[in-house]
Amino acid sequence: MRPQALKLKVVLYVGIGLTVVLGLYSVFMVRQQREDLLDTAVAHVLQLSDAIVRSTHFMMLQNQPYNVHRIIADVGRDDNFDRIRIFSKKGVVIDSTVVSEVGLALDRKADGCISCHRTDEPRSSVGDADRVRFFSAPDGRRMVGTMQVIRNEPACQSAGCHVGESQQSTLGVVDVIYSLDEIDRRIRASATRIAELSLAFVLLAAVCVGALVHRLVYTPLRDLEDGAKRLAAGNLDQSIPVRSADELGQGASSFNTMTAALRQSQAELRESARTLEQKVEERTLQLRAAEAEAHQSDKLAAVGLLASGVAHEINNPLTGVLTFS
Repeated sequence: MRPQALKLKVVLYVGIGLTVVLGLYSVFMVRQQREDLLDTAVAHVLQLSDAIVRSTHFMMLQNQPYNVHRIIADVGRDDNFDRIRIFSKKGVVIDSTVVSEVGLALDRKADGCISCHRTDEPRSSVGDADRVRFFSAPDGRRMVGTMQVIRNEPACQSAGCHVGESQQSTLGVVDVIYSLDEIDRRIRASATRIAELSLAFVLLAAVCVGALVHRLVYTPLRDLEDGAKRLAAGNLDQSIPVRSADELGQGASSFNTMTAALRQSQAELRESARTLEQKVEERTLQLRAAEAEAHQSDKLAAVGLLASGVAHEINNPLTGVLTFS
């Protein structure tokens, strides 16, 4: 596998791993932020509904419905409020920021009523969790609604408004519907910002990892590759740089040791070849000298044999002459 391919694979795997981790972290952060914003919005609307009940209490005791309407209308001017309305105990809308709703009677199963009227007998008390509801408007916008019960206090009877209703604990309900458009917009903006920062971090981390891999892995492997090519070509005089003390540095040091050992072995082989050549040459000269001596001995032996034959041939006639003389 080429070092360049190794570097690309490491950068790719690290980038994928960081993307997955940061993606999960971003989803968690967006959800957590969404829950925090929703909790803040719910707490704000609950406090506002309580404030509306306290603010309109005196006006109701004075039987001034116009001033009550002015209070809820002024509060409802905020664009985030879809509507604020007051129900009577019988479910009739007696006041609302949406004028067309005034006088309408709502069913017990309608939003804002179901929390108390899940059974035939209304609930005497409602917790904060049951006071809040999330739903979608007909146009698809997400809403949160809260309700605050208007209690039948002794002051209500003494003011002459609700004489004879002492047995009733509840006189009506203030229903506040708050739009979540702004919260959804902030959540989308936050999610986009987190995604952009995560992407930038992944790219920066990939670049940094690529630089580290190039410095710590790719460069030492390239040195080893170049050294192996020189070694294959027979160049044993150049060593490779040892850039660190880690495993790759130890590998480079071992490669240089191997190169030095090969260079020494090659020198010893050349020296052995030169010495053997000298010995062969000396032995060749000795063999040639011995061969010359043997050839000379053969010549002398031949001359001796010839002389012996000539002497024999001469001796035979001389022997006969001496015999007959």
